[in-house]
Amino acid sequence: MKFESIYSPLKKHLYSDEFAACAQLDSKAFTRERALPLPALVSMLLNLRKGTLQDELDQFANLLSDGERL
Repeated sequence: MKFESIYSPLKKHLYSDEFAACAQLDSKAFTRERALPLPALVSMLLNLRKGTLQDELDQFANLLSDGERL
């Protein structure tokens, strides 16, 4: 199975309004563009392999600061 065949539908779902609505516990949750928006947060959590959470957050922040959008 190709990476793209899994990644594309997942990315589309993470950025959908439907996904944000499912994650909302309150009508004001996930409504603004933050430094770590919901799709990026979920992507980072899915990417956790081994190591400390701080290491993963640092690597993820570096990736985003380079202009990459997940």
